This record gives sequence, structure tokens and C-alpha cells, in this order.
Amino acid sequence: MSEEAAGKRVSWVELYFDLIFVFAVGQLSHIMVTDPHWAGLGIALGLFMPLWWTWVGFAVLYNRHGQDKTSQRLLVLAGTLPCAVAAIETRAAADGHGLAFTFALAGARLILAVAFQFTADQARRVAIGYGLSAVAFAVSAFVPSPWRYLVWALALLQEAGFLLLRNEEYAHERTGQRPPARRSRLESMRSMLKPPADPASRVDAAHLAERFGLMIIILLGEVVVAVAAAAAGVPRHDTWYWLGLLAGLVLAAALWWIYFT
Repeated sequence: MSEEAAGKRVSWVELYFDLIFVFAVGQLSHIMVTDPHWAGLGIALGLFMPLWWTWVGFAVLYNRHGQDKTSQRLLVLAGTLPCAVAAIETRAAADGHGLAFTFALAGARLILAVAFQFTADQARRVAIGYGLSAVAFAVSAFVPSPWRYLVWALALLQEAGFLLLRNEEYAHERTGQRPPARRSRLESMRSMLKPPADPASRVDAAHLAERFGLMIIILLGEVVVAVAAAAAGVPRHDTWYWLGLLAGLVLAAALWWIYFT
């Protein structure tokens, strides 16, 4: 069976990249544990969204244009560096010291811009979007909260437009066909929501589902690690210790049961 018929498979470099984001989710969950109020939840979600959309950018990059070449692997591995810094700096960002966190997110978008620029000709407009977003994140480092979150939201929206929406205006440049006739704004918006005209640029649903599923499995595995780490830090092994340990393991098994069934 050919690769096209079987679909793309998740590569080892993608799995390594996902480990960084599993660590980031663990750091964000710690914020909610230390501040179990609506404010803590809001801060965690505000920090989670740019991190999660960074993951989406790299996932779509490898999904649409990934050919498992050495150059692409190096670009993805380079992206793990600023993403790891952002993950480590989430707690500092939650405490109001978000300079390193914000610059790390800007660096990740700069790498995405370079990756899309040199990966495929049809992705150059996406590279422009990530370049603009990198500038926006760098500027937002000097913007006080809560306005910083507004800058992030606007940057993520324009990223989504460049990354996910189809642009028919430039499609003829790649296919050699005549440009489309003038259409109404409603027709243009409907066209933007259609799949890309180039089959090579379309999302491989099976690959994306496998990528997301494997990341969830790693996240659920972290629950088991968290239970074991918490139990290992308790010096006294009395009845309550064993009950708590068993309850944590039952909870972890229940989460796995719910996900897989």
C-alpha cells in the first residue's frame, strides 16, 4: 500500500515535540492547583491558548507539508527550544513576569514563519502571517495586562486566517488558471471555508487524529506519574496513605477508560 493510500503516520520528531507541550500543560495545571479560583482558571486559560495554538501551527505544518526530511526535522526540533522556554516560564508569567514567556512564543512563531517559507511555495502567505504574529508577540511583552492578552488574541486570530482559510485570490498563481471573476463578499467568505484546491495542501485527517490521540495518551500517562510522584513524597505510609494512593490510581484508570471507550 502506498503512503498516499495509507495516509501519513506520526513521526518520532512529532512525538518529541508533543512531550514539550505535555510538560506545558502540567505547568498550567499547577497554576490552577495553587490558585483554585476563577482568577487562576482565567490566567491558566489565557496562557494556554497561545501555547496550544503554537502546537496547532507545528501540527498543521507537518500534516500538510511534512515529508520527514532532515531539514523539516531540524526545524521542528528548533521549535521545541522556544516552546520549552515558554513552558518553563508559565508560572512566572502567571505571577506577572511574562517577558521570557512572551519572547519565547514570538521565537516559536519566527521558526514557524521560516518553516512555512521554505517548506512549500503555497505556504508563503502563511509564513507572512506568522512573521506578523512574531512581531505582535514581541511587542506585547511590553504591554501591561490585561491588554497583553488582547494583543495575543488578535495575533492568534490572524494566524488562524492565514493558516486555515483558503484564499482563492492567489490560487491561480500556483495552478496557472485564470483568476476568478469578481464575486460578492459572501461568496468569497464561503470559498475561504472550502478545502484547499491543491490536494497536497489539504489536511490529512487520519494523521491529525493519530497525532492528537497520541498526545492525549501522553497527557493521561502524566496523571499516573503525578499520582506516583505524590505518593513517593509522603513519608508516613498509614491507612490514609494507601487509600489515597488507591483512589488516585482508580481515578487515573477511570480517565483512561473514558477516553478509550
